[in-house]
Amino acid sequence: MYYTVKTDDLDPSNVGKAVLKYSTDVNFGGDFGSSGVRNYPNDIHLVKYGTSQFWSKHRDVTVRKMGEKLGSFNAGTKTITWTVEFNRPEYDLGDVTISDELTKDKTGRIPQKFEKAYVQTFDKTKNTWKEEKTELTPVVSGDNHTFTIPNVKERFLLTILTKVDADNYSSRFDNDAYVWWNNNIKFKTKLHASILDVHGGNGQIGTINKTAKSQLAVSSDNAFDAGLGEYISNEPEWTMTADKNTVAAPGDYYMYDAFIFLIRMLG
Repeated sequence: MYYTVKTDDLDPSNVGKAVLKYSTDVNFGGDFGSSGVRNYPNDIHLVKYGTSQFWSKHRDVTVRKMGEKLGSFNAGTKTITWTVEFNRPEYDLGDVTISDELTKDKTGRIPQKFEKAYVQTFDKTKNTWKEEKTELTPVVSGDNHTFTIPNVKERFLLTILTKVDADNYSSRFDNDAYVWWNNNIKFKTKLHASILDVHGGNGQIGTINKTAKSQLAVSSDNAFDAGLGEYISNEPEWTMTADKNTVAAPGDYYMYDAFIFLIRMLG
């Protein structure tokens, strides 16, 4: 970005001084690293018009992490807890809006059923969240749940509880929350969270095993990475097994297999 200072930009009473002000937008989402801060370096060069004379200045602006999203699963109650923490620097944000997509798991099998949501503020003296919980009623459109928190000046925590009909199959839930304030949706912040290994409350996850009948390699094959007996022939015999915990109930099931071919060239 460059700008040419014109005569009209100067104060007639002090033409030797020029003040240029410009602003940029900061994305408060994404990774802030372990430090919780992100630095934005900036260099400015002032060049005297028509000459090679110039002056340079460098400054860094440090932006603190605004918040984060986390998720956890309780197998006993089959409840997912999503938390959205925001406004760590404690800015005066006005009305804050949080839009959350409570979607199905990654395979599209298991939906989330919204139970309730509440917000808490942070007690800086005790360094923990205050016990007082204010319940919020979202505006619902399909899977989208939109919450509004008025007059935000403190660090806050939004907790969203959902129910899932988890079964013996291990599932994954991904969740995105978008946060903006003062109705300025153009500059919304994206916060992401994932929950892995969501399954039923009995703690039993089925396993599927696949093995191939080994064919002994001869001594001349020692150039390969593995040892003798760990290779299969060009006509392998595959065996697949699944225990009873793999399925939710007795019945007839399909088992699918995918073959991946790897061609290795030896020089």
